[in-house]
Amino acid sequence: MFEPFAVESRSGLTDRQHGAAAGGVLMKVAIPLFKDRVSPHFSTALEALLVQIEGGKVCCTWKIDLDGLSPMERRLKFLSLGVDVLFCGGIDGTSRSWFEKQGLRVEDNRMGNAMELLHLHLSAKNT
Repeated sequence: MFEPFAVESRSGLTDRQHGAAAGGVLMKVAIPLFKDRVSPHFSTALEALLVQIEGGKVCCTWKIDLDGLSPMERRLKFLSLGVDVLFCGGIDGTSRSWFEKQGLRVEDNRMGNAMELLHLHLSAKNT
């Protein structure tokens, strides 16, 4: 089974602390996609779903293009977008270590519909 992730930002309450006044800390979750499902592997996804969460609820989502990006370019893109948590199927050890050293939480071995997975984690955290 999975552990629900804590809804807190890896960057603390710096530029995101104003979200707390509106109901909670802002957090960004990235999910590499294969259609509407979690991609089997981080390195093969052509796009990713980026989800902004505030106060434990999804407040906006958008897709980002990953096609043609090297593994390092993918890592830098997620970091530059302020991603706090990465849900993925599989991920290479180099990328996982790099993300964790940057303070980004990696949740691998995830599968299924991306939004259903996200809502499962949010509902488990709120119970």
